[in-house]
Amino acid sequence: MALEGNLPAARLVYERTCGRTAEAPAEAEPVDLVMPRMRTAVDCSLALERIVDAICKGTIDRDTATTLIAAIEVSELEQRLGELEQTAATSELRPEES
Repeated sequence: MALEGNLPAARLVYERTCGRTAEAPAEAEPVDLVMPRMRTAVDCSLALERIVDAICKGTIDRDTATTLIAAIEVSELEQRLGELEQTAATSELRPEES
């Protein structure tokens, strides 16, 4: 029947062989949370404190908090990488000590 163009039958065959298709993720809703510009480690710590406060107050859910924390981690890693690159660049410019 599926080969004859019966779409429900084709869907059944597809789902049985390949599995059900994943549900589309829900649209993200805006969050009423003021975050600092994350330029330093102190800014990242402040942002984490604000997220914890929002979780405790119930203004953001766990999934939103997880996403925000991941973004802060990326920002902090980017800052550390920039510092390492600067350190490497300045050590390459210094003459070698014997």
